[in-house]
Amino acid sequence: MNKFIAATALQSACCSAVRMDSAAAAPLREISLDALQLLQDQELSRTGYADMHGAGQDWNMMAEWGEKDKHSYIEAIDERGNMLEIDGHEVMQQWETPYMQALAKEAMAPFNKETSGVILEVGLGLGLSARQIQKCALDQKAQMTHIIIEGNGKVIEQEGARFREDIGEDAFSRVKFINAMWQDAVADLEDESIDAVLYDPYPNTAAEQHVHQHLFIKAIFPKLKPGARLVYCNLTSLGVLRGDYDMPEDGPHGKALTREQSWGLVWDKTQKHHLEKIGFSELSYSLFEFPLGWHMMPGGYPPKNCNYYSWNQGLVPLCIK
Repeated sequence: MNKFIAATALQSACCSAVRMDSAAAAPLREISLDALQLLQDQELSRTGYADMHGAGQDWNMMAEWGEKDKHSYIEAIDERGNMLEIDGHEVMQQWETPYMQALAKEAMAPFNKETSGVILEVGLGLGLSARQIQKCALDQKAQMTHIIIEGNGKVIEQEGARFREDIGEDAFSRVKFINAMWQDAVADLEDESIDAVLYDPYPNTAAEQHVHQHLFIKAIFPKLKPGARLVYCNLTSLGVLRGDYDMPEDGPHGKALTREQSWGLVWDKTQKHHLEKIGFSELSYSLFEFPLGWHMMPGGYPPKNCNYYSWNQGLVPLCIK
């Protein structure tokens, strides 16, 4: 590809990405062709991004992580807070709390006592978003049926028990756990039966690190009612992809990209085009800013010793059918 054409195309992507989230957008700055070409080279040469066509074909419940029911709940020992590990992988940490709450609030935004329905959550983890879904339902007087798909039986047994105790028996009576991998459970859901979705599992294999959310969203799309809303989280992917488009203001290329512009490129180049192919009528995102004052548990900036995420902003995608 001609360097000038590549740079011009990427510059156009910057502009459209920033406009998608006007609340978080900063004024566009001039971006040098050298800086744009560097971003283009990063996109073409980096490794670890699994193409959708090759991912998910050899899926199995054990996958490459090993024993699917091997998990550890670790009480807070540092600023990461309580932690969940599965087969040695850091799956969720308590510092994520405010971000997961933001995702849950976005999923639950339109519901009230007149517009109650079914919300599907995929991945219980530490129950951070599940608790916020229930809080939103209570505050908004929405009688929501809350379905949670969780592939790890020990997580349901232990984290589910904590969740039940926290929300109370009345709220828990509207919660339904499905102990299965989503690849098996989605087929049993009725078409056009789901009003909202929050998706946040850990990748099942390394090959699916960057695309498992797209594989799920394509599978769940027929199960969504018209107008249904879907939000998702994939920190283990976005933490890597954000670095591909990072050109800090004090970097060697000068003030090339703002943080918002970098996130706009992540959205346009690695997320949006997959979602458009699936068929959503509306696609947008906002940026969640981790609270400045929350350096200790239960939330705040990603701690330096977190191995899967290091950015002080989080992407909050919103897909509407």
